Amino acid sequence: MTTDHEAIRNANGRVAHAIARMLFACGARHAVLAPGSRSTPLVIALAAAGFELQVVHDERSGAFIALGVARATATPALFVTTSGSAVVHAYPAIVEASVDGVAMLLLSADRPLELIGSGSNQTMRQHGIFGGFTLRDYDLVAEPSVDVRHIEARARDAFLLATTQRGPVHINVRFKKPLEIDARSSADAAAQVVPTCAPVARGQQRILDDLDFDSIVVGRLVDAQDIVCAARIVTAFGVPTHATITSGLRSQAIEGLTDKTQAPLFHGCEALIDDAALLRWVFGKRVLWLGGPTVSARLGEALRAAGAAVTRIGSCGDGDDLATTIWDTPLREVLVPEIPASRRDAARCRAAVELVARLASIDARLEAPLEARIARAVCASIERDAVLFIANSAPVRDVDRYVAHVAAASSHCNRGVSGIDGTLSTAYGVALGSGAPVALLCGDVAFLHDAGSMSAFDKSVRLRVVVIDNHGGGIFERLPIAQETAHAEIYERCIVAAHDVDLAALAACYGMRAQRVATQGELATALAQPIEGFEVLVIETDRHEEARSRRAHREAFRRALAELGPWPPKA
Repeated sequence: MTTDHEAIRNANGRVAHAIARMLFACGARHAVLAPGSRSTPLVIALAAAGFELQVVHDERSGAFIALGVARATATPALFVTTSGSAVVHAYPAIVEASVDGVAMLLLSADRPLELIGSGSNQTMRQHGIFGGFTLRDYDLVAEPSVDVRHIEARARDAFLLATTQRGPVHINVRFKKPLEIDARSSADAAAQVVPTCAPVARGQQRILDDLDFDSIVVGRLVDAQDIVCAARIVTAFGVPTHATITSGLRSQAIEGLTDKTQAPLFHGCEALIDDAALLRWVFGKRVLWLGGPTVSARLGEALRAAGAAVTRIGSCGDGDDLATTIWDTPLREVLVPEIPASRRDAARCRAAVELVARLASIDARLEAPLEARIARAVCASIERDAVLFIANSAPVRDVDRYVAHVAAASSHCNRGVSGIDGTLSTAYGVALGSGAPVALLCGDVAFLHDAGSMSAFDKSVRLRVVVIDNHGGGIFERLPIAQETAHAEIYERCIVAAHDVDLAALAACYGMRAQRVATQGELATALAQPIEGFEVLVIETDRHEEARSRRAHREAFRRALAELGPWPPKA
């Protein structure tokens, strides 16, 4: 005769194994776990199902690692947590996954429903805690009477929803004690109905057939099919194209962008924004904008001020405020037309292409600020099979402005809400998921923010972290308050948050290989070495000198633009 104790234990096992088996059958392979008691059934079941398990000490870091794995694999990664405040630590990563359209599954263990509000230890309302940032929230109960077919169906639905609609899904599971279930093999599973995720039909929307554009802007893209489609659209139209660094079009492994001479890509649009006449010549009156926002927050407003008509496709409602026409269609569903040369304004296009070439030559002639040169060195050092991860704040802006092309197979950035939180963890997750060497370019504050995550990092994972250390938030030197002496103390203490932490020594405390490099020459020597495990390179800069250098560079660029004279030059 089965006791209540045994019945509960068996129910916990049936529910946990049903979830793990189904998610594994759907194609999930990676699970990131944080320690805890209430999640014991899920942990045992995931191990039995064959998941690759990554254990962390900090739930915030673990959620970002899962986000990085999902970015690299384009498959939902699992983050598993115990009950209570542990769940809340996943919030920043869930928000990023939601805004940037990354498939992710959060499995949280919970206490029985009757204990909510009772004052019971480590008990709070978990179901629905992420508000509108999750695609759906499931609240499952492990009870002897539960039919596991329904549990399997919910796990299947969660995976399918995260995969097709690209975002996070929360599965909350309530377990009673005892929690120590049998470690049964996934072979014990009953027959399961596994979803088949057919590829989205491509070429169904002929919205570009009769449209003409003077230029193209490619904003943030996450889905690989969207990136390939954008590359084909750019190639088909053959007009000047600004591809932001988060578009995926500046990486070398882009199928479809076969002839860049017919599709001239350019970067550094920030240099044009203050010259309305040249901006109009490069972008023209009709602009096709593919995907989400660009790294430059000013480009959209500048195009509107210049009187350009902007057609947006594939934005998913992100940044459409400045659009004249909006097509709410994923890029991968757009048929790429054949554009006859007669449809182009050949003279205007030639003048715009020549202007883009002149801008590139100015960029090459002028010495960039030091931190921008560091960004260029890191990007140039990456091998073709490697991956680049770029931190927010100054690094992503510098790569967008000063780096024309990245040799890496792909590049990533947590640009959904543009936070610096979880930078190390996400990059580590990308390295885990891709299996490729990864180079991370980040600032000192981003490194400090996530330094604790290194406690659980596998030292053999191939991740090189290059930290630009200006001892505080150097990007804030660009704010007006940086020049106001009346607020100097508040600015230094509360905005820059200056520090004197030895970042190399901090990394060494976690057992990581770390070194300070004093010059660009030393950095180049270190970057020339293959990425063989986790390592940290720290190069210091002076943020005050950097700010002066950037002002001087902007002025030199403006003078060079003025020397071009009226455009196009008269024959």
